[in-house]
Amino acid sequence: MRKAVIIFGMIFFAITLFCSSKMEVIYPNRDGIGEQAFGYQLLKLILPKIDKEYSVKLAPESSNQDRALALLENGTYSVVDTGIGPDFENRFDAIYIPIDMGLTGWRIFIINKNQKNDFEKIKTLEQLRNKKAGQGTGWTDGLIIEKSGITVLTAPNVENLVLMVSGDRFDFFPLGVNETHGFLKEYGRDLPNLMVEETLVLAYPFARLFYVKKGNVNLHKDIQLGLEKSYGDGSFKKFIEEHPFFQEGLRKSDLKNRTIIRIDNPFMTEKFKKIDSKWWYKIE
Repeated sequence: MRKAVIIFGMIFFAITLFCSSKMEVIYPNRDGIGEQAFGYQLLKLILPKIDKEYSVKLAPESSNQDRALALLENGTYSVVDTGIGPDFENRFDAIYIPIDMGLTGWRIFIINKNQKNDFEKIKTLEQLRNKKAGQGTGWTDGLIIEKSGITVLTAPNVENLVLMVSGDRFDFFPLGVNETHGFLKEYGRDLPNLMVEETLVLAYPFARLFYVKKGNVNLHKDIQLGLEKSYGDGSFKKFIEEHPFFQEGLRKSDLKNRTIIRIDNPFMTEKFKKIDSKWWYKIE
């Protein structure tokens, strides 16, 4: 009996030690999206593919982008995903793999239904410049769109931006094709005056990247390795195409039949420009 108790104790200790030896990766709860967040789910897919024990955990408190990046900088969070930009790429160590395959650079709009006819008449960038856009505080997208000559208003989070376009504070809320329908469903469920605009797409070179704190060499290497392995076994592209935001967005957006308005991205770094073409989604 005593021998059995000792053996049980040793097994329990080994299990406890194993669990405690797992390295925690803390991911932000951006805008309260929780476990549905694309980056969180992608980390859960890729990190088990490497020969290390990671435990991916969601931060309990909601945070907007600026706060998430501040908490990454002070070491509270382990990794954040956000769009490219020289500021982010200088403050943090970026993994130069577009985790959205560049689809956030294909922007369709949430608009107030009272703007529908106006947007259907727009065919050029010059015409679009007569409309005001809304973007999140600190988003590189806002700077890119503003540089193209479009007036941009900002707000701290997606929920506020949806309320603002509903209230005609600005005319359109451009989001990645993978985001627009999902965000409208999530944040606009009580706002029946909103819709996804059906005729235009604003396109520029852009992507979301994973960022880690400066000097976190091991996590940087492991995330890159996990992404490479998931690309190699096909699970990365499968994940992209089956994720609800991407699946619904690609199906509903009908990009092939939209008028494409292309603008430059003056904030591309040299490292971003050198990303292997295999990572970019091909719009058929």
